Amino acid sequence: MIYTSSYFNNDIKEMTKVRISVSQPKGIGYDTIPWLTVAPDWYTLLKPYKDGVIDDNEYTKRYLKQLEGNKQKIVSEYKTLLNRYGSFVMLCWCKKGNFCHRRLLAEWLKEQGFEEVKEL
Repeated sequence: MIYTSSYFNNDIKEMTKVRISVSQPKGIGYDTIPWLTVAPDWYTLLKPYKDGVIDDNEYTKRYLKQLEGNKQKIVSEYKTLLNRYGSFVMLCWCKKGNFCHRRLLAEWLKEQGFEEVKEL
C-alpha cells in the first residue's frame, strides 16, 4: 500500500519514507529516500505560489504539466519504488487537509493505472 503524509505525522515512524519535496525538515529523526522528479519546481511553482502570484488552480495546472513532461521517468521510478519497498509513504511539508502537491500526485498516479494512494 502506498500513502502520502506530512513529515510531522508521528504515525509514520515505522514506514519507509519517500521525500517528494525539494527539502525536508532538519532534525526530523529519520531518513528519507528522495524522489525529486515529482518535487514541485521552486521557480515555476513554489515561489510563485508562496508569493501569491499563482492560485491553487494555476499551481495544479503547472504541476500536472510538470508530471506529464516527466511521465515515463515518473512511472518507471514509481514502479521501482513499489518493487523495492512494496509499501511506503510519500512525504512533504504540508499539513493534512491543506492544498498540496502530494494529493495531486496521488490522483495523477491513479490516472496512470496505479492503486489508490491514501492520505495518513
